[in-house]
Amino acid sequence: AFLEPNVPIRSTLGSCPMRHLTIQSQPTGTRALRLILFSAVVLLATHAHAQISVIQFKFSSYSVNEAAGSATITVTRTGTTSAVSVDYTMVNGTAFDAEDYTRTSGTLSFAIGDASETFSVPILHDLMDETSETVNLSLRNPQGVASLGGLNTATLTIIDDDDPPTISINDVTLI
Repeated sequence: AFLEPNVPIRSTLGSCPMRHLTIQSQPTGTRALRLILFSAVVLLATHAHAQISVIQFKFSSYSVNEAAGSATITVTRTGTTSAVSVDYTMVNGTAFDAEDYTRTSGTLSFAIGDASETFSVPILHDLMDETSETVNLSLRNPQGVASLGGLNTATLTIIDDDDPPTISINDVTLI
């Protein structure tokens, strides 16, 4: 089929970045357009019955007692008709890697039908009395028919469980 120059074409891909295409009459523009249309057709043919999955943290904040050993973080998704994945990572907030927690990163893979996956953050117990400390969590790089939801960042609070130091003086002499 031939397409007329400058005729807008609307995609049915919903939130896919390609929503409108305009045919250009220049040969290089036409070749580029044919490539884009071919990619869209492959996507539609491959995922004709797939819903777009929205992946995000279950909560905007998580907390764990310092002595717990690890924190379990839950990531959810809507639209479970296709396999998708997302990367997770974490960076220091007020907590420090290798002192308060062990930084990890990885990829969560959702099989068809899976609505949630989890990952663990190892927590390091110390004997220092300190305020609660935070780790910043983030999701990125959704793969498959997927996008990130509004809760693509979250905070993990490590609650200190150490008693404040005490001073005891037993032998007092008054002069």
